[in-house]
Amino acid sequence: MQVVTVMEARLKVALRQFKHRYGVPVNVNASSVTATAQLLATMLSGTQVIKQAPELQQLINQHYPRTAYLAKQIAQTLSEQSLPIAVVEVPVLFLILAPYLKQIERIKMLAILVSHGETMASSIQSVANNLCGTYIFESFNMPIDVSVKEISQRINNFVSEQTMTYQGTVLMFDMGSLSQMYKEIKPLLASDLLVINNLTTATALDIGLQMQHGDFKQLVQKAESYRNAIQVQYYEGLSQKQNIIVSCMSGVGLSNEIKRIMKQTLQTDTDIITMDYKDLKHTLTSHGHEYFKNTYLILTTTDIVQAKVTPIVNIYDIMDAVGEQRLQAVLSRIGEQKRDIDALMEKLLQFFTIEGISSRLQFLNPQIVIKEVQGITKKYEDYYHLSLSGKIKLNLYMHISLMLERMLVSNHNDSTQSLATPQKRSTQKAEFYSITKNIFHDVEIKYNIVVNDYEISLMYELLRDFLN
Repeated sequence: MQVVTVMEARLKVALRQFKHRYGVPVNVNASSVTATAQLLATMLSGTQVIKQAPELQQLINQHYPRTAYLAKQIAQTLSEQSLPIAVVEVPVLFLILAPYLKQIERIKMLAILVSHGETMASSIQSVANNLCGTYIFESFNMPIDVSVKEISQRINNFVSEQTMTYQGTVLMFDMGSLSQMYKEIKPLLASDLLVINNLTTATALDIGLQMQHGDFKQLVQKAESYRNAIQVQYYEGLSQKQNIIVSCMSGVGLSNEIKRIMKQTLQTDTDIITMDYKDLKHTLTSHGHEYFKNTYLILTTTDIVQAKVTPIVNIYDIMDAVGEQRLQAVLSRIGEQKRDIDALMEKLLQFFTIEGISSRLQFLNPQIVIKEVQGITKKYEDYYHLSLSGKIKLNLYMHISLMLERMLVSNHNDSTQSLATPQKRSTQKAEFYSITKNIFHDVEIKYNIVVNDYEISLMYELLRDFLN
């Protein structure tokens, strides 16, 4: 019983703080609060094990995204090591926030308040949300000892947490160093952005009331009337700058790595925007050409046949000649020089090779061996005046990398096995064998290996169609 009493007291404190900040009129003395405390206490005591199914969490995020976010804020206050946040969220949502679901989910726009000071933004948030009677705004205070970069990261994390695609996003902040923050936030949004650069309680309340009774376009029209008093800017579309979208079905990790390579290599002032694949498909189906007017290319790992708004290239297709030409054509159109496009292709080849061989190499460092493999391939290209496609290079890179390790661990470096014996070699084959011994000379010395005739014959089979 004591555990229940303590849990109920803690839950009431958390709910009072929640009500003050988010304006949802929860009754802290309701029987549902006691029931939630009893359930959480039972779970905490270990007498009943309740596991949260991932499918349930997915359904909650899909159908009640805003309420799920609020439930998480309450759960974070109550969480303990033995009672994870994800476990607390479900009873809080269904037992305490259930009466307010319709009201909370009715808001189809995202609204963010940012201000200098210890409590300025959160104070305005509290007043506006409570007067509106529901969750409208999230706030981010910026004390003197917190950098703009840190605040931007916190806002980015908040935006990334959202599991619904909003009609639009409203960003309100005070004057000064925060005025350019929208540039970091806009690429994360799959919606239009309205920036209001003069945060006051009156303005926030007015915006909050408009958000409850209209759509985003109407809100923008209303905000336009503020222009004589404050700075208002509406950013329609995905980005105001020319941009390229990168979206990989395997996750944001791959997308971010490709973005890093592109930013490192390309020279034009082009936004590289990474998007979750699900968000990209939703954005493509819910917006027209105007939304993508500045998008020159979408790079994906899966074909999207229904999209007609802008060129879409499968990342893996750029290893083929046709795909490479399409990518080069788009990048040339936005002003990239050929040398930079070639450098990008080489960097992507290097990245995909390392991805492909990392799990298969036991001894050699992929980051080091790839540079040697690139040098070897370049020597073949120079000698035979070749211009190999990305796909052929990728095959060569992977083959040579694995060959070097295979020979390093093999006890048969002196093997004379070959697909073609010396007596049967044509003039072209004989020349290839001779050139190959020269090309691999430095690597043989470095790794104390011998590239035998069998390995050379495999290399010849890979390249012979290109030697004429």
